[in-house]
Amino acid sequence: MIKLAKPKPSGKVLVGLTSLVDVVFILLIFFMLASSFNDWRGIQMSLPSTSGESVENLNPILLSLDGGNRISFENQEIDSAELALRLSAAIKAGPDRQIIVRVAAEVPLQDSVNLLDLIDRVGGHDALLIEKRDGEEVS
Repeated sequence: MIKLAKPKPSGKVLVGLTSLVDVVFILLIFFMLASSFNDWRGIQMSLPSTSGESVENLNPILLSLDGGNRISFENQEIDSAELALRLSAAIKAGPDRQIIVRVAAEVPLQDSVNLLDLIDRVGGHDALLIEKRDGEEVS
């Protein structure tokens, strides 16, 4: 039998990059089609109109919440059970009245949300949340 000499492998191995480039382009197209650049989960809000009416002319319902979790209704401190009754009566008497809620800066967000939830439960639909600044009197 005759032995044939095997060719010695050279030190350089050639790698074809064509298939790698194809895979990169396919991944690029996939991620471009799969990603979304618009956030469709936004909250719809209506902006106030500039009709020129002032808050005094609308006779708003005034609520205040301070750092000690004390609630004031029309400048009188009350508890949350009484607040629900008085707020419900005020909304029924004037369903178009705006509700202005002044909240102290140190009040936790959850307490503010709880108060807004109470307003919603008793039928309030036009509430404005205002943060009390340092030095202001919450009344």
